[in-house]
Amino acid sequence: MKQRIGSVLLALGLAILSASAQTTVLNFDNLNPGVSVIPMPAGYGGLNWAANIGIWGASQPPFNPQSAPNRALFNLSSESGVAESLVTFIAGPKVFDGAYFSGYFNVQFNLYSGATLVATSSLLNLGASGSGPTFLASGYAGPVTTVGIVGDRGLFSMDNFTFEAVPEPSTLSLSVIGIVALGLGCRQRVHHSPA
Repeated sequence: MKQRIGSVLLALGLAILSASAQTTVLNFDNLNPGVSVIPMPAGYGGLNWAANIGIWGASQPPFNPQSAPNRALFNLSSESGVAESLVTFIAGPKVFDGAYFSGYFNVQFNLYSGATLVATSSLLNLGASGSGPTFLASGYAGPVTTVGIVGDRGLFSMDNFTFEAVPEPSTLSLSVIGIVALGLGCRQRVHHSPA
């Protein structure tokens, strides 16, 4: 009986915590670039985007998006060469999950809290012959303020940029207090039930 109560409490706790995290997936499909590349709109999705990031909707394998038709490009001014493009959360830190990439060669994330580099993702190798769309996970569960996207700017595109709100400490505290209270209530019922 105690095991069953423990399992129920654990499931309830996980449900409460997962409900408090709001996932956002930016697939850029609500933008209308037509067949040309347009600059990323200021503040799109609650983020400040590097000036070299634009949106594109025309088909061109292997730069295919995960969810058609649009994706982000990183050479708005026809830049080339490996560089870091910064994307900063406007309303404070978020937990960054990752994004899909397609194109050529290598891409990775640098994750920052303020000006401090707190994590670097694994390297996604899209290959010399091109591949995609492939998900690159951030590999970091903590809150970040800025995501650096590192790769050869003219050779990859990005889609489904995914992040979560950081649960407020008061929400987490109330969740933990509720779970503990529920557990104590169930435990008292178990101890006081007739044999």
